[in-house]
Amino acid sequence: CKYSTGYNGFYQDRLQDKDYLYIMKFKNDFIKIGRTFNIESRMEGTTGIIKSSGYSSENISVLAMFYGTHEKIYDTEQKLLHKLRQIGLSYPLNWTNEAFKVDALSIAESEINNYISSGHISRCNNNNKEEE
Repeated sequence: CKYSTGYNGFYQDRLQDKDYLYIMKFKNDFIKIGRTFNIESRMEGTTGIIKSSGYSSENISVLAMFYGTHEKIYDTEQKLLHKLRQIGLSYPLNWTNEAFKVDALSIAESEINNYISSGHISRCNNNNKEEE
C-alpha cells in the first residue's frame, strides 16, 4: 500500500498509524525536534539527517523519543514548534526549520510532559523503545 505524501509532514491517511516525536542534539550547537514513522531511516547517512545536516553520527544524539498515533504526535510537534518559535528560540539553518537553541530543551521537555500527562503521547524508554 503506498501512502500519500503529507502536507508539512501530516498524512491524512495515516492518522492512527504509530508515529514518533524525537528531540536530537547536534554537538552542543542546537536541538532539532521532529517526527518520523521510522527513526532509523531518519538517521541514515546517505539520505537522512546526517546527510542534510553535515554532522557525523558521533555528533548527533537522540535525547528523547515519544510515541503515539500520527494524529497526536503531529499535533504535539506542531504546537511545540510554534511555542518555541513564538518565544524566540529558533536556531536558523538552511536545511531545517525545526532547529532550536539548546536553551529550548527544558521548555520542550516541560511541554511534552504536559502532553504525556494528558494521555496524548507516551515516552519511549532509555533505549528509545516503547515502554511496556
